Amino acid sequence: MTHLYDEPIDSRVDAAGWSIAWRDTDYRVQRVLGQWASPERPASAGEPPALRLYRVAVESADGPGIAEIAHLVPTDEWRMKRLWN
Repeated sequence: MTHLYDEPIDSRVDAAGWSIAWRDTDYRVQRVLGQWASPERPASAGEPPALRLYRVAVESADGPGIAEIAHLVPTDEWRMKRLWN
């Protein structure tokens, strides 16, 4: 089941790889399934996009899932958009 959350998460990369923490649960990112960038700024502008969206396979103590997370580049904020488990 999925819901639209749009809630803040903690995203970190360490020696073990990429993980996210949300609602007192740690999720280890197993692989990136897709990624998209906001189209507001053309690549020729030389600036990063305002938003990057990732769909990732994750694993937690509750089992596997798919998460859609957003990175708001100007503020370096990460948000959980959707979680399928």
